[in-house]
Amino acid sequence: MRTLSLALIVAASLHVGIACAEPNLSDQTDRKSHRVSGVIEQLDRIDATVKIKTELEKAVFLELVRPDLLQGLTEGDRVFVELDDQGRGIKITKVGIPELKEPLPSAK
Repeated sequence: MRTLSLALIVAASLHVGIACAEPNLSDQTDRKSHRVSGVIEQLDRIDATVKIKTELEKAVFLELVRPDLLQGLTEGDRVFVELDDQGRGIKITKVGIPELKEPLPSAK
């Protein structure tokens, strides 16, 4: 009985310690932005929509909050899209593909 009581006290202490150390997740969720990345397959400047093919080969259709977000973008551009809580694009960043340099000759 004494061992059981001691085990319950230790377990309760650990639980309280973990609860106190845990950050407020609701604050993190409010500040965390959602992102989608991939290659633009289609864009509609009038309706402010874009179809992106992700790295996982999935097609994602997005509505943007403003049509001017598509300015300077064309099909085939690699982009990151930040989304609001309703899943609408609020910012699009064009990502360049890094240049690959020729490998150094191997030493034999």
